[in-house]
Amino acid sequence: MIVKGRTARTPGNVVVVETLSEKHKPQWDRFVETSRDATFFHTYEWDRLLRIGFRDETPFHSGLWLDNELAAIWPASIVPSLGGRVLSSAPHSPCGIPVLKGDLDIALLGRLVEHVLEVGRKKGLMRWQVDLPKDSTAVAFASAWGFGIQASRICTFVVDTTRGADVLWKDMAQQARTAVRKARKCMLRVNECFDATGISKYIHMYRSTMRRHGRQGVSSEFFDLLLPLVHRGKARLLLASVGDKAIAGIILFVHNQRAFYWSGASLQEAWKFRPNELLLWEAMEWASNSGIISLDLGPTPSEPTSSLGLFKRHLGGKRTDMVRLTLPINRLANLFPTSAVRLYRMVIKLGLSPRPLTRWLQNKYDTV
Repeated sequence: MIVKGRTARTPGNVVVVETLSEKHKPQWDRFVETSRDATFFHTYEWDRLLRIGFRDETPFHSGLWLDNELAAIWPASIVPSLGGRVLSSAPHSPCGIPVLKGDLDIALLGRLVEHVLEVGRKKGLMRWQVDLPKDSTAVAFASAWGFGIQASRICTFVVDTTRGADVLWKDMAQQARTAVRKARKCMLRVNECFDATGISKYIHMYRSTMRRHGRQGVSSEFFDLLLPLVHRGKARLLLASVGDKAIAGIILFVHNQRAFYWSGASLQEAWKFRPNELLLWEAMEWASNSGIISLDLGPTPSEPTSSLGLFKRHLGGKRTDMVRLTLPINRLANLFPTSAVRLYRMVIKLGLSPRPLTRWLQNKYDTV
């Protein structure tokens, strides 16, 4: 068993597994900058945003060193769930994929899983749940590491932005192109913001959006950390305005020539102008013209009838199906919550709970 601070030997090698923290930042930064598969959600910057900006989450990124060199990262967060806390990789984007350096044997990640189990038991976590693309290499090893495998409740849609703006425009559904034309006819303008004034406008819309959905959202400190990332090109804030008034906006994170949609916000009066299609089209056009190879449109309910999924498909996104890996950490503690989750889902499905309670449960425990 490998726990924090201990080492284990493979033939000719020393393996160390630890939970990543600020002391690892130099190696951490070098690893994600040189790893082709790393995303923004593997970076120290994202870990810091989680620690400071999210009230109910604690980042739990694990790293594996081979002969004193950081060779693998697996991102995760400790989040509230029905009956306790779980480890989730990663709740904000289907980017909880473990990233390995070079030709590292993926079987070594079993050592990292042992570390997570050891630390997770001490922290009283119920289980570790990971949403990965079906074709992820880690899925093939999951059973050997003790994970159960089932269909995920989320999928993602990714736009290939290497094809050129003209092709991207033609690949959008007619409904999406019509919405973009309508937004422009209504004199909507999209601007990229680099200053505190733009951040302040987005915060106002973000708070309004969170109130409509009954959610608390991130803290103000999150946006304080966001502005430096915008200046360094690691984040983009786009605002859609009518005249001088911002009515909608989106936040993208950028890493390794890939962009990731993270958040969108709007005022209720904005809906008639169809700003969302315009904002995302402008993001796609920018990505295509800036050497960005893909735009991940973010986690989406996997049900075929999902309106959000249909919206992203109309934008030309290609669907990537996911599987959920579940590893019990404290087995006895997980027995009751598992039954409670089944009951909770049945109550929601049958519409037996009041609408405000249903919305609160889904928002607070949307990882169960």
